[in-house]
Amino acid sequence: MKEKIRSLSPYVETILISIIAGLLFNVLNIPLPWMLGPMSGLILWRGFTKRSPKWPGQGKNIGLIFIGYMIGVSVTTETLIQIGQQLHYIVMVTVLTILISLIIGSIVFKKMGMKWADVIFGSIPGGLSQVAALSEEVKQVDSTKVIFMQMIRIITVIFVVPFLVVHQVALRDDAAASSAYTSLLPWLSFSHLGLLAMCGVVGFAISKIGFPVSYLTGPLLTVAVFNILFGSTAELPSLFTLAAQLLLGTHFGLQMDPNLIRKSKWIGMFTFLCSLVLIIVSLGLSYFLTNVTQMSMATAFLSTAPGGLAEMTVTGTGVGADLAMISGYQLFRILFILFLALPFIKWLFVKNEQVQ
Repeated sequence: MKEKIRSLSPYVETILISIIAGLLFNVLNIPLPWMLGPMSGLILWRGFTKRSPKWPGQGKNIGLIFIGYMIGVSVTTETLIQIGQQLHYIVMVTVLTILISLIIGSIVFKKMGMKWADVIFGSIPGGLSQVAALSEEVKQVDSTKVIFMQMIRIITVIFVVPFLVVHQVALRDDAAASSAYTSLLPWLSFSHLGLLAMCGVVGFAISKIGFPVSYLTGPLLTVAVFNILFGSTAELPSLFTLAAQLLLGTHFGLQMDPNLIRKSKWIGMFTFLCSLVLIIVSLGLSYFLTNVTQMSMATAFLSTAPGGLAEMTVTGTGVGADLAMISGYQLFRILFILFLALPFIKWLFVKNEQVQ
């Protein structure tokens, strides 16, 4: 019995720190308190105490399923038409974001003496797990540096973008739209829970074929199809939204190694500065989009921000932004990077290795 309790203590420690940090951030009115709080609390706790709290990997997947459901509810025939009409803007924003991030990384990190392979894989704004997996297949790449640079970029975006959206670019009408509350009890019916379970099954199934961000895109597509074919689907209760933030924030807090920050502080600092520049570029692109489309500034900024699909859509739920449009831009960039950009870059480096 004591051994079981001892084995569970790291998990209990993790959830307690996450909840306490989330409550603190909520009291302080910090944007996305239930994601930024757990993430900050766990990074600081691990850094100061040298302890190793644990959390099951399925926690992140459950959070992604909830977010995928939320996005799917916002997908209608009208939003699909809007995304189709903006496809040329989506392609333009994607290509510009990738090129600018690579140019900034090349200018900064090459002067630090880093290898081209590390610079390119570390600078490209793709998904952390996918970029890390591909980087391990190229001998010229130091995967540890790549993971560190990608993680610093993601954390920078997760912290900076919500503050800018909430305090600078979010319109008051957007903020008012986000205040809608969906009660838990009326939602708990067999049909709703059955659809949520189906989301998990679809996410698991497409994860087996290597589909990117499967536990988010699977539920997204499942609920979107139901929404379009059978009419409006019930909104996810607010409790699930908070749970999604908590689970993702806990995952990110455990991903970052405090010791790696100390060892690579210069790379971390310059990655942070490069990420800030890229966020400013995203602000410029979003301003352009608000002038050529009917998107609000909050929606446009979250669509162009160099963060992940899950992180930006979670932020969008907090300000009432158009989740379907955000997911359209962000998902296209992820697919473009994973299926075109990264395989091409990998092929170039592998070919170079064979020549050498």
